[in-house]
Amino acid sequence: IMDSTWTLYSVWADDRDNNGRYEVFFAASFDTAKSWTADYNLSQDPSQYYVFPWLAVDRSNLFVVWQAWRANAWRLYFARSSDRGTTWTTPAQVPDITVVNDFNSGINFGPQPKLAVDSRSNPDTTFIYLLWADNATGKIQMKLARSIDLGVSFTDLGIVDKNPDNVNRNPHIAVDDQGRIHCAWARGTGGTNQDPHPWIGYNRSLDRGAS
Repeated sequence: IMDSTWTLYSVWADDRDNNGRYEVFFAASFDTAKSWTADYNLSQDPSQYYVFPWLAVDRSNLFVVWQAWRANAWRLYFARSSDRGTTWTTPAQVPDITVVNDFNSGINFGPQPKLAVDSRSNPDTTFIYLLWADNATGKIQMKLARSIDLGVSFTDLGIVDKNPDNVNRNPHIAVDDQGRIHCAWARGTGGTNQDPHPWIGYNRSLDRGAS
């Protein structure tokens, strides 16, 4: 991802020690990819399994979320940098929301969290949106949460897919300059968690996720 200063940032999952447990790394380039900073281990724990990192940028602030396999279920972890990736907060579970997802198969890959940031539509507030696949209802559905304090706390805004009888997975989210939230995902049609023939689902919010 690139910020307004043409600085490039990258996050990825990496099993460089070949122990079968991926970790999340970060690097930045300040010269349009001619060179990169040294890899920084965001997850900071080689004994666990971390995958599907996602990065969002707002001026000098960077936000990263990823999923961690803990006690036979997926958890979402979050870290923030306020200085373009020079230093980072200690990674911690995303606060104030409950993530229910223990799917880890060849077709369902857990929450696959995505972030989007909006600091343009309201000059006084930075809105961070988090979209993930959740199984609390018995079917995999798209859930949305929002933070207005740079990720210190989050508010669960509920389910966005309006497809309660079928599986929904592979979330993606974007926010436009007017603060409208756009969500897309693989929308199942067969009523089973192994549905191999999804459509493309889409929904939007014009009121910062309230509806």
